[in-house]
Amino acid sequence: MKYLFLFGLSILLFACGNSKGSADSTTTSTETTEDKDNGAETIEEGGTITAQVVSVVGVVHVSETGCPLYIAAEAGDEKLTLYPVNLEDKFKNEGMKLKFKYQPSKIQQPDACPDAMPVTLSDVSLMR
Repeated sequence: MKYLFLFGLSILLFACGNSKGSADSTTTSTETTEDKDNGAETIEEGGTITAQVVSVVGVVHVSETGCPLYIAAEAGDEKLTLYPVNLEDKFKNEGMKLKFKYQPSKIQQPDACPDAMPVTLSDVSLMR
């Protein structure tokens, strides 16, 4: 009976020691990887992909009816319609060609732009 008690106690201590070690190994880290082929960057936090940043060239479209502002772009063979959340006023001109990086935004889809994906822009520059 004494050996059974010691065996149970040692299993309990061993189990507690392992759970403490796993709690320490769950520290979060942020890592950014870059795909040279399409200019995409993937941001990983603690092993979970949180955002993908893609570099593209697009043309700004401004309208007084319908969707007030969107960017038509291409990423590889895919045609994109993007609704930029944070585009600076100096870039809000019809037909302006821009190079930029974007990542999906968590804002609600605008009613006036049902086909455009809301995005946050970075590294915006004018193409000539």
